[in-house]
Amino acid sequence: MRTINACLVIMITILGFTNSFDFASITEIQSLKQNSFASSLIETISLSLAADKQNGVIDVLKMLQDLQIQLGNDQRNDDNTFNVKNAQYTAHIKKLDAAIERLRIEIAALTARILVLDGLIVQARKNIKSFTARIVNLKRALIELDNKLVEDTKYYTNRAAALAQVNVKLLSVNARLGKMIGSVSGQNVASHINQTASEKRDIAYAKASLKKSFIQISKESPLETNLVEMFLQADQRALKKLMTIINKFAEDCLVQKARAERKLVEAKETHKTLTRTMNNEIALNIASRARQIANEKAYVNERIQKKQLRREKEERKAALEKERGINLKLQQNLLDTYQREKADRAEEIRVVGILVGIVQTRLMRTPK
Repeated sequence: MRTINACLVIMITILGFTNSFDFASITEIQSLKQNSFASSLIETISLSLAADKQNGVIDVLKMLQDLQIQLGNDQRNDDNTFNVKNAQYTAHIKKLDAAIERLRIEIAALTARILVLDGLIVQARKNIKSFTARIVNLKRALIELDNKLVEDTKYYTNRAAALAQVNVKLLSVNARLGKMIGSVSGQNVASHINQTASEKRDIAYAKASLKKSFIQISKESPLETNLVEMFLQADQRALKKLMTIINKFAEDCLVQKARAERKLVEAKETHKTLTRTMNNEIALNIASRARQIANEKAYVNERIQKKQLRREKEERKAALEKERGINLKLQQNLLDTYQREKADRAEEIRVVGILVGIVQTRLMRTPK
């Protein structure tokens, strides 16, 4: 269109030096003068006709027809150019949309992973705290277990020793009491408890080398003998019963001592088993805590990386969205320009068509 206008200006300048022919006075032309393009074209035709009316009509018609062809070609070229550029914008915007959508999905996935990592980090820290508490409690329990073994060792050792001492003392008592069993005066046999004065005299007399003791003499009388034997037998039965009771106590002390020693052995075995179990449990908890510490570190590092990657993708997405907006604006400007120029050209084509019709119907029929 700018090229055509330039040609018209040159034609007007050249023809301006000739005498003017009032082509513009034709009635059909009056309605076209409101259009700047039509006004310039009418003035050019008028100047051309004024210079040479007969030959000028043919030149004007040819010029108008060439102009029609040129305007049609220009429009087709503009259509092709617009279609190519518009398709390029559309394709580029489509690629941008796809890239933006991919980034949106990736950002959403990264956000979801970051949330998961947040939860994993919280859980790992809880686990570390829990394992640390378990380790502390187990170590405290080991100390208490060692203290308990010390207490048990002291208690059962002292108890066994005390029972052994009681047993020895009881046996010692029984040994002494055993010397009192079967006391017979004058036969160098230890007397039983509660010796009678006569027995003591008899023993003293026996030691003085008497052939017969007082009791031996008294035994010659049946009545006295029976009475003495009755008292002696009763005293011996009580003594044996006492010794049996003491011996039972002595044996019970040995049983209690053995039980205390067995309890100490059991306490040591229990301590050994529990210590081994607790140490294994401590080792497992330490290993588990170490894994949780490593996991927490890995989760934190991954979260930092994911946040950095998400930030980069968000920045990239924002840049693509900005680019998309610019391309949409450029495409819209292209469309607006195209539609405006197309409308202008359509008007120009309409004006040229009208002028061709006027020239053909009004001027070509004019007689020579």
